[in-house]
Amino acid sequence: MSASSRAGSPLAGITLSAWVLVVACSDSTGPESDPLTLKEATALFVGLRSSPADADFETTLVSEDSVIVQCPRGGQLKVVESTVIRPPVNDTASMVSDFRITPTGCGFTASGFRFTVDGHPGIRDITTVSTIGRPLQTWLEGSTSGTLDWELAGRTGTCDLALTLSGHPGVPGLPSPSAARYTGAVCGHEVDIDASSIVRQLFGRWMQHGVDATRYN
Repeated sequence: MSASSRAGSPLAGITLSAWVLVVACSDSTGPESDPLTLKEATALFVGLRSSPADADFETTLVSEDSVIVQCPRGGQLKVVESTVIRPPVNDTASMVSDFRITPTGCGFTASGFRFTVDGHPGIRDITTVSTIGRPLQTWLEGSTSGTLDWELAGRTGTCDLALTLSGHPGVPGLPSPSAARYTGAVCGHEVDIDASSIVRQLFGRWMQHGVDATRYN
């Protein structure tokens, strides 16, 4: 059989298809081939979660229902927040903060890692801060969930988040410091993250909304 006849045979077609399949399956450049390490995943979450109060993230537009934030290395974040202050009942006051962070080509550096992230669809964070007086006590609970597409040093992938928040934020002017933690899953890793600095930012916004927690002391 001539070479041209073999090339047009069914066997040649099957062989070619098998070769294409082997090459495709051997490609190691896909998102799951080199996922984020625990250290990288933690840096990604903490860096993005802290962004609304980070001075390196510049607010460029404020509207009635959202804020546009310019990321330090290009791209932006859209932050949509709603806050509900519950009237005090039996010396107990509380605030529920519900906000969404949607990044678009957002570039930033966290713990030495240079990330670029996009919302898929983004992060949703719901946190309740409560106080009860005489003597004053504060506590909080919340959740963070969502999915992000990330790029880091030529690697790409998708990161799922499912965390719970618990602890207490402390109160300005009182001796009790912030002590809170995020626990759950980030990018396929089980994590236990110190959330004290993030919580202090949250409690600062709570005070800005006009709730004077110290009046219950």
